[in-house]
Amino acid sequence: MAQELQFSALILLGGGGHARVLRDVLEQLGWCSSVLGVLAPRMSAEEQAALALPWLGGDERLADFSPESVGLVLGVGSVGSGGGRMALYRSARERGFGFATLRHPTAWIASKVQLGMGVQVMARAVIQTGAVVGENGLINTGAVVEHDCRLADHVHVASGAVLSGGVRVGPGVHVGAGAVVRQGIEIGAGAVVGAGAVVVRNVRQGVVVMGCPAGEKRR
Repeated sequence: MAQELQFSALILLGGGGHARVLRDVLEQLGWCSSVLGVLAPRMSAEEQAALALPWLGGDERLADFSPESVGLVLGVGSVGSGGGRMALYRSARERGFGFATLRHPTAWIASKVQLGMGVQVMARAVIQTGAVVGENGLINTGAVVEHDCRLADHVHVASGAVLSGGVRVGPGVHVGAGAVVRQGIEIGAGAVVGAGAVVVRNVRQGVVVMGCPAGEKRR
């Protein structure tokens, strides 16, 4: 089923690797003709060529556009904590801008799933029935969110990670690439689950867990 674009025009925020991936998603959805260009602090000629979109200037240029006529696509990914991505999203929302929700054509999303504003579901990701993904969520390439999971706002589930059924994830959590979270686990706000970790116990707010089974990283 074709996805309907909610905005008459779009601006891509960010010019790095995640922005290039999203540019491809936009093309596959048939939305590239609606993209006015890219806002990023700086872009080399090579980066501009890779995106094949006009560079409009730095983030301050957002003030030149109306939130009533332009929607945004957040092209900033996250490594570890997603604080930068979260801050950019919140700043734009405070100024009245909305964000497009993107679903790659190869992603599989059950019919009884709730996706918040600005959620990005990437290639071959799976979201099963009863799951909820809050605003600005990023379900990256090949990630699996099983039935009845509840993800708060600004959660990044990285490539190949698996959340088993009924997992609860607090705001701002990063689940690293290839991590596995056992069913019914709760992950507190702002926590980071390291790449490849196997989480079999609840994770406290703001901590970093790594390993198999996952344990808190010593500071």
